Amino acid sequence: VVNILGKVADDPKLSPRVAVFVGRSLRELEAFDKAADVLGKVPPPPPDLLMKKTSELQKDEDRLLVLFYRGAQLELARTHREAGKLNDADEVLKKAMEGDAAYAKTAPDFRKEAVYLLEARGAAEADPKAATPHWVA
Repeated sequence: VVNILGKVADDPKLSPRVAVFVGRSLRELEAFDKAADVLGKVPPPPPDLLMKKTSELQKDEDRLLVLFYRGAQLELARTHREAGKLNDADEVLKKAMEGDAAYAKTAPDFRKEAVYLLEARGAAEADPKAATPHWVA
């Protein structure tokens, strides 16, 4: 199955919808590197669209661009976390949730992933005292 999905992922004309589906599927099959490659190919929409709530977007094509990009970024953070690349996951989440260009500050699914990342950081610590700051952040 991973080989078939890998062939689909190698298509240069892969749509964002299919890229998110294939990336999520590869993550579920624990093909983390390939999943990250596919999810990273989803192009960002223009910043003015990305910062709006999807309910404010008038055109369906704009709404889909935003939804698929946000979905790809969330899946990318999950992929990195599950692969043990906690710094990469943190980078994706910070880009989405912090600063002036934060489009997911209040999005529950991104906030939930940030908590999972804190738990993963704590679990990765060998010393329980060193893990405490991650769990009470």
